[in-house]
Amino acid sequence: LFARRQAPALAGLVDGTLVFGTPAAAMGLQWALVQDMPFAMAYSALAAALVYAALAWWLKRRGAFGHLLGQSFVALALVFATLAVPFAVDDQRLTGAVWALEGAGVLWVGLRQRQWLARAAGLALQLVAAGAYVVDWQGGSRGMPFANGDFLGAALIAVAAGLTAWLLFRHRETLSRVERPQQLAWVWWGAAWWTAAGLQDVARLAFPEPAWESNQHEHAAVLFLAASGALLTAAARRLTWPGACQPVLLLLPALWATLLGLDVDWRRASPWPDLGWLAWPIGLTAAYWHLAVRDRLADEVSARVSALWHTGAWWLIAVLAAWTTAALLAATDLGDAWQAASWGAVPLIALFLVVRLAAGPAAVRWPLTLHRDSYQGRGPDAAMALLTAWVVLSATWPADPDPLPYLPLLHPLELTQLGILLAAWRRFTGPSASALVGPDTARQIVGAVAFVWLNLCTARAVHYYAGVSYPLDRIFATDAFQTAASILWTSTALLLMGLGARRARRALWTVGAVLLGAVVLKLFTVDLANLGVVARIVSFLTVGAIMLIIGYLAPLPPAREDRREDPQATAGDP
Repeated sequence: LFARRQAPALAGLVDGTLVFGTPAAAMGLQWALVQDMPFAMAYSALAAALVYAALAWWLKRRGAFGHLLGQSFVALALVFATLAVPFAVDDQRLTGAVWALEGAGVLWVGLRQRQWLARAAGLALQLVAAGAYVVDWQGGSRGMPFANGDFLGAALIAVAAGLTAWLLFRHRETLSRVERPQQLAWVWWGAAWWTAAGLQDVARLAFPEPAWESNQHEHAAVLFLAASGALLTAAARRLTWPGACQPVLLLLPALWATLLGLDVDWRRASPWPDLGWLAWPIGLTAAYWHLAVRDRLADEVSARVSALWHTGAWWLIAVLAAWTTAALLAATDLGDAWQAASWGAVPLIALFLVVRLAAGPAAVRWPLTLHRDSYQGRGPDAAMALLTAWVVLSATWPADPDPLPYLPLLHPLELTQLGILLAAWRRFTGPSASALVGPDTARQIVGAVAFVWLNLCTARAVHYYAGVSYPLDRIFATDAFQTAASILWTSTALLLMGLGARRARRALWTVGAVLLGAVVLKLFTVDLANLGVVARIVSFLTVGAIMLIIGYLAPLPPAREDRREDPQATAGDP
């Protein structure tokens, strides 16, 4: 009444402690008075909302105390009207969380009036609210999921943190050097509270119990994280606020962790049951939308991280496609070679399509043009490197090609492996060679992998034709494999030395000669001592015949021929 009758000249300033601190303290006292009455706090919050709405309307009609006080009362009316619903659900564990919203209000006033003490008080009040919530937390949610005191209290703290981060971002020009970095800290603080509370309630969801119910909670968690990420992305896009996108960076790692942690037999089962048919499309859509909004807002995260996330996203799509194909083939009567081949064939096809789209007319669309390195550079290079490693690992399986008979190199798995090796050779040694390693190093690596793969294919042939069962060490100890390996090594040496002599590549010829020396050493240390009479005769005669052919067809090339291939090396020669 005194202020109304004799208003001081305060230039429209509002005392944030009185305006926002009074209802915060009053709600705590009110709870102590009415805690035994059903829905009493809900009715109290609704009554407070009506009071503040009436005050705001009255101030607007009278034009008193400026616009800021009316805005403060409108904000308080909205806060209390919102709190009426959670108080009706559970009124005992939400009182402390109300302080977080009041702290955001005090911060707002402090930013509007450029009062650092009010800003500090608003931030401190939110931390006190979080501490009060932790003290009152009783070790688990009670009531319906997402409609209980634990979740709603944590959600209020998260919302208050989000509002705080947005206010700090909006008024960043007026903040001190110490206050500006706090915007991202409050974004992560709110995201942590929201995620922890949501995942706790997801774990409490009750699902029907079919035979495959073990992964329903994991997929429900993906849906919750995707929906949360979509809300933050929408806020960032609507408010032109890059910082809101930061926590959504964790969505893609969460998708990878969920996929790799599914409790299924990857040889037989599919990742699509147990709500997977809904979770994976929504999760990938939310992840790519987040990447699109970040690119549009020029987020502060480095371009390297953004490129890595784009690479991880399309790798995830390739793995899902391969897993789905393998699961469909496992449901048929085909042998396991077809299923094993799909793990290499599908990513190889996906890699080919991505590179073609990035290099062709379709590259005008996002994200192939903006993130060309992820879809045409280092991303495909790393994927090809992983596929090359997969060639060696997958070659250790027997892989039944039923209903087809086994034919060396016409086996579905071996054809897939051969295609990967040829693609790796072309990508890593072609005109647009990989930036990961140099062309010469790439040739050596791919050549070594191809040689190991040929030996493993030989072991598979011995398994099918000689009737020797796996594991590999049992196959390696047989006369059939040792004889076949000697012939394979000598034939490879013939090929390398012949190419080296024909193309005047002395280094290539030398590799073949070293391999030929290894064959001779093997003949006298392994074959002569361990093989049977017939196997020794076959090994020595075959290797000797091939060595005669090598001596005739592959003489040592001149040393200077290698230098003539390099124009820079001969530029200064007379």
